[in-house]
Amino acid sequence: MVVDTSSKALKQDFAKLIGVGPSAISSMIDRGVISDDQTMGEWIIAVMGHYREQAAGRKTSGDLVLADERARLAAEQADKVALQNKISRNEYAPVSVIEETLASVGRQIAGLLEALPVKLKRNTAMSNDQLAIVDEVIVETRNLAANVKPDWSQIDVPSTD
Repeated sequence: MVVDTSSKALKQDFAKLIGVGPSAISSMIDRGVISDDQTMGEWIIAVMGHYREQAAGRKTSGDLVLADERARLAAEQADKVALQNKISRNEYAPVSVIEETLASVGRQIAGLLEALPVKLKRNTAMSNDQLAIVDEVIVETRNLAANVKPDWSQIDVPSTD
């Protein structure tokens, strides 16, 4: 088949030339790979360039751009490795583990504080008024600890850019 590269490109002739159906050519026009007003030579250059980009993994035939998808995947993999490194260096723990640890420590401290007035009464000559003051301080301390709220503005969150 002899092709005049300077002639206006026709879908059926070009489809036959590159071995695809006319619908594939229409799809390339719709996606902007080629345009109706180009010559056969321009279509050949544009389509071969498009196929070269696809083969190199930089373009797809759909909306996805493989290079962008690969970059996104690489970034996710790097984030995963960074998180695993932080965990192995004990720089990171899931919130649920931290919550359970703090709750456990809080229960232990509360138990010790609640036992304090009884120990003081048995082992010292403190008056009931003095023991009441100690008990009052323990209740205030327990209430203070129960009302602690985290200051999330102090947390260094890495940028996702």
